[in-house]
Amino acid sequence: MDQRNYIVSEVNKRSGSVFDPAIVKVFNTVSKSDSFWNDIKYKSFDSLLNKNLSELKLIEYNYENLKQISIIFSRIVDFRSHYTAAHSIGVGIVSKKLAEISNLIKKDCQSLEIAGYLHDIGKVAINSKILDKKGSLSNSEYEHVKEHVYFTNLFLLEIKSFSEIALLASAHHERHDGNGYPYHYKNNDFTKK
Repeated sequence: MDQRNYIVSEVNKRSGSVFDPAIVKVFNTVSKSDSFWNDIKYKSFDSLLNKNLSELKLIEYNYENLKQISIIFSRIVDFRSHYTAAHSIGVGIVSKKLAEISNLIKKDCQSLEIAGYLHDIGKVAINSKILDKKGSLSNSEYEHVKEHVYFTNLFLLEIKSFSEIALLASAHHERHDGNGYPYHYKNNDFTKK
């Protein structure tokens, strides 16, 4: 992540000589996404997930069971750091309430609640020394913390029927102006997914 600006610059310098300009144009588009760089950095991580989560793919669930499991996971994640105790529980409750106030259908309200409980599950892949650091984070530490969203998506996509929840949970740092992360969704980009 620390070298991505350099890499993008070097690829663009070689456009037309080493690299086809059409390919460079596509590269410039996809390289804006943090997840592009995380895929490169963690490409072997997928095999680890498949090995450890293969049984979880077979579990049938209903909303109440899923809610209870999600709450357990949220507590595990939140208790890793004294800064976040009960954070994910609050996000899950508030997400469902906002969805209800917005008159979303029941299934969407439930999906947002579950996504709220699980939105920070990717923090288990982040160094706890960085999560608990007192004072300001260095640029590389901050970039590492931002990767938790990528891991949230990666973890949740390993569960059968979780693509919607994975998308919702991994969009919690996006902003309407496109300056969020990891996908840099802008305005209505998210609703098109």
